Amino acid sequence: MFECVPTVSELISQRLQQKSQPGFRTDGFKLGLVLESGGMRGVVVGGEVTGLQALGVDQAIDSIYTVSCGSCAGYYLVSGQGPEGTSIYYNQINNRDFIDLRRLTERKAIDIAFLTYVVMMRRIPLDTSRVLQSTIPVNVYVTDAEDPQPVLLPSPKDRLDVHDAQYITCRVPSLAGLPIEYFGKDLTDGGVMTGGLPVQQAVEDGCSHLLVARSRDEAKVSKTELLVDRLLILAIAVDLEINGYLKLGQALLGVGQRLKENLNLIKKLQSDSSFQVQVEVIDLGTSFRNINMIETAGKRLRQGALDGFQATINHFRRLNLPINPAVKII
Repeated sequence: MFECVPTVSELISQRLQQKSQPGFRTDGFKLGLVLESGGMRGVVVGGEVTGLQALGVDQAIDSIYTVSCGSCAGYYLVSGQGPEGTSIYYNQINNRDFIDLRRLTERKAIDIAFLTYVVMMRRIPLDTSRVLQSTIPVNVYVTDAEDPQPVLLPSPKDRLDVHDAQYITCRVPSLAGLPIEYFGKDLTDGGVMTGGLPVQQAVEDGCSHLLVARSRDEAKVSKTELLVDRLLILAIAVDLEINGYLKLGQALLGVGQRLKENLNLIKKLQSDSSFQVQVEVIDLGTSFRNINMIETAGKRLRQGALDGFQATINHFRRLNLPINPAVKII
């Protein structure tokens, strides 16, 4: 046992040495894995979780917190299919079957149904039986479109529940369609009210330790990227308001601010011991290049996966953990 509160890495090291199992811990701590979203940038997070799987660090995690494409990485991690799930980005959906801006007027520029019900059910099948049996819950948040706030979806009971959760939380407003009714509510992309980074939700769920996997480096976001993001968000907000989702449209305008709030929360948790929550963020490294939300270049996407994988390996290098050679970016 620890004489004082361990860091995230110390807790992971101790748990792996003791071979403690998720759902049967005795150390009194709760380690949450927070996965950032970001459209095709999710390939970076896929690389990071594949790195966690290769190191066996996934077995030290107690709970996973996701929105939007982060749910895909979370599900493939607990199913033991990190490499397969990550490969989807550069082998299956970097094409017009998934992304086609010519479909903007149909609100189908991004075809989430293709990702969820074709790719993840048939082409690179997610082992939902392992997801349902996992003792590491994947918490999937969506957004209530009528009363904008994060909503935690119920734990899935069957295969279809798992895929439906992915479908709803990944539905970027307007780009992938208007909100859809589920459990009696109009729901949409979980990134709207979390900024794509559900840190606050993990803290509220009682995590004592957080490991955060990011999909981009804020310091490397260009002014052009920021301008494009703002114009796109404005266009989507207008479309939502025209179609009767006034509150959702207004809420969407604040998505960037919510990301900043979550990043500031991380800084506060890291600097102020009174919060009593230990946080580590996987550093993407100085050579990392940000990926566009709708990137389709296979080589660029695979490099993003490799960068994420290596970032995880580097983060835990000081723990001298063995790397499973069978778990790698494919």
